[in-house]
Amino acid sequence: MADVHAGLSQELHALEIARADFPMWTDWGVEDESVAVHSLGLSYLTTVGQRAGYACCCEYPVAGHKVRADSVWWDKATRQPVALFEFERHKGGTELEEKVKNLLRAYHSLDGSPALLCLVFWTKNFYPLGDNGVRGLWQILERGFVADDRSRVGAAPTSLLRVYECLHQGAGAGRHTLKQVTERKR
Repeated sequence: MADVHAGLSQELHALEIARADFPMWTDWGVEDESVAVHSLGLSYLTTVGQRAGYACCCEYPVAGHKVRADSVWWDKATRQPVALFEFERHKGGTELEEKVKNLLRAYHSLDGSPALLCLVFWTKNFYPLGDNGVRGLWQILERGFVADDRSRVGAAPTSLLRVYECLHQGAGAGRHTLKQVTERKR
């Protein structure tokens, strides 16, 4: 995949790999219990990267092992990380902001080599959050932040951040299927 953004966006729009390899999520239905959706999301993002020709791993430690990215994609020729992913359930708190901070920490620890910092999320009870619910995430990249240990994490280009929301529909008996993935804009 020459353009990591375009290839990812194409798959998230079409969900071809999701339908082919993860029917439990797209057709059979899954309960939003424990880590079921999280496991599917990590597996899916890693598979998408592998199919695109990248070396990929889920739950890989970066940022001096202070951050474990949910999925990391490396260019096989350069051996450089090209994409970092976080996949998270939005519960109404600050969890999405924390995941973007993780992405920014990891980006700086990797000397700014990743071309993509991507947050993919779903909402509790599968109610869409929409664009308004994520507008502030890009400000974290614009401004950087002060970490809990009082260290300063610098800014990064906002163009690196992509945010996608998984939208689900009911599949009966408390189960849901992945209906579409929508890119959320600033």
